[in-house]
Amino acid sequence: MLIRAKREAEKTIANARARLSSAEASMTVAKLALEEAETQLDAAKIHAPHAGMVVYGGSASKVSRESMIEEGAIVRSRQELITIPDTSSMKISVKVHETVANDVQQGQDALITLDSVPDKVFRGRVSRVALFPDRKNFWSGNNSLVYSVDITLTEATQDIHPGASGKAQIVVHYLEDVITVPIDAVTTIEGRQIVEVQLPDQTTETRPVRIGLVNDQQA
Repeated sequence: MLIRAKREAEKTIANARARLSSAEASMTVAKLALEEAETQLDAAKIHAPHAGMVVYGGSASKVSRESMIEEGAIVRSRQELITIPDTSSMKISVKVHETVANDVQQGQDALITLDSVPDKVFRGRVSRVALFPDRKNFWSGNNSLVYSVDITLTEATQDIHPGASGKAQIVVHYLEDVITVPIDAVTTIEGRQIVEVQLPDQTTETRPVRIGLVNDQQA
């Protein structure tokens, strides 16, 4: 009886030790899995280099294969997920027609009007002029060529939100001691440019003029 009881006790102890060893092994695997999960969780945290507005990444092109950044979306390695625009220095990108592209140079002053702040005129300076025409125009079926021009704003931009639309006037020439008139006021007769001038007695007379730089509104 005593021998059989000892054997039963030894068998019970052996089984308990086996279960303990198995539990310890499972605990070790669980700890490793926990450490890996904590590492992955820490790696998933994105720390902003500075305060700002978070903007989703991704291409706006309709033919892009990249999915929209949203919950549950599948993303690839090194895909741009979000960006934080630096609003301390803003720029506006405009398209310049090929007929006047040669007149636009880096460093020229510009005046910018934004649709979101229509009552204010911002000052800027041309920071980049593309060397080649915009490729997007090739696919649009438009035969005219345009060049991309970046204008960096040179004053405070706290009232501007990224993505705002607007228009810009680039100052390509400064003229002093000149008179401007509406372009429709100038008439060409026999190769000479003339304008009609109103005299003090309310009568008018035509006078020849020498035209300098012109645009689509003034001469």
